[in-house]
Amino acid sequence: MSTFNSRFIMSVPVLELVLLLLLVASAAAEVIDTRYKDPKLPMNLRIKFLMEQMTLEEKIAQMAQINRLQAEADPKILRDYSIGSLITAPDSPPGGDHRASAEQWVDMVNGYQRWSLFHRLGIPMLYATDSVHGHNNLYRATIFPHNVGLGATRDPELVKRIGAVTAIETRASGIPYVFAPCIAAHRHLAREAVRKSLVLLKNGKDATKPLIPLPTKTSKILVAGTHANNLGLQCGAWTITWQGQNGHNLTTGRPLPYGRTGGNLKERE
Repeated sequence: MSTFNSRFIMSVPVLELVLLLLLVASAAAEVIDTRYKDPKLPMNLRIKFLMEQMTLEEKIAQMAQINRLQAEADPKILRDYSIGSLITAPDSPPGGDHRASAEQWVDMVNGYQRWSLFHRLGIPMLYATDSVHGHNNLYRATIFPHNVGLGATRDPELVKRIGAVTAIETRASGIPYVFAPCIAAHRHLAREAVRKSLVLLKNGKDATKPLIPLPTKTSKILVAGTHANNLGLQCGAWTITWQGQNGHNLTTGRPLPYGRTGGNLKERE
């Protein structure tokens, strides 16, 4: 046998051994310490175990929030980069269907979550939406007045109850994280801004004789203007779409005058 052949035969096992060692080393490097998933351990310790295993890229990605349309175009980015959060903004309902049901929302959110859990560390992403005056992106959800209107009621308990309803309806569509009104840290500045901005919404000069809520026995109320009998315009912006929509087809419900008449409204030009 020639020297070349004998060297070649001897080198094959050596090459195989090197490849095997590389595979073993690679597998060992990918062993994940899963103690960070143990709910019985202290939270600070779980965080420590997780952070020690995260790359710089993964830490940056966990601080990022992207529009869900980006994930719809390529859901693998949730698995490959461990994106921290997705957000549904107005104009991006499930499948582009503004009348999508709560079940369709749940299925969409769960689908994205599965891609996130496929990541090597399996960190769940946070799915978010803007629920600024009710779950305003969900068709047939309860739409409340915008926050400046709620502020004009001077009724904190009412606003608290509205917040509870909004939370229930948002969570029922599979979304655990909302952008909603918050209390400003500099409250005196916020109050000054409200005082100076409220003109027509000021609730009367005498606090003991408020104009709102309207008396239930009022015989006649003049409702005029382009918004008078227009469900879409009364809902306003951030309702299903960014700027709202003119007309009665935006969502279900009846415009303001129906709340007083309980029936058909005779429109006047």
